[in-house]
Amino acid sequence: MRGAPRILDEFERRLDIEAGQTSADNQFTFETVNCVGACALGPIAIVDGEYHGQLKTNQIEKILSSLETEEKE
Repeated sequence: MRGAPRILDEFERRLDIEAGQTSADNQFTFETVNCVGACALGPIAIVDGEYHGQLKTNQIEKILSSLETEEKE
């Protein structure tokens, strides 16, 4: 829906794992769902409980980078 397959592909590429897998360093687990009840915000990703709506592929790098920054702190 609304470009979700492109978002899925980009997360898989950046994380180097497929949906349903966990990264080798156990830092990321990537899961997909059919619905989170927020169609107006789609495509949407929920990362550590934070909703990222109307997501574009160019925003994924920033989301993942912010997680790495948080872990270092």
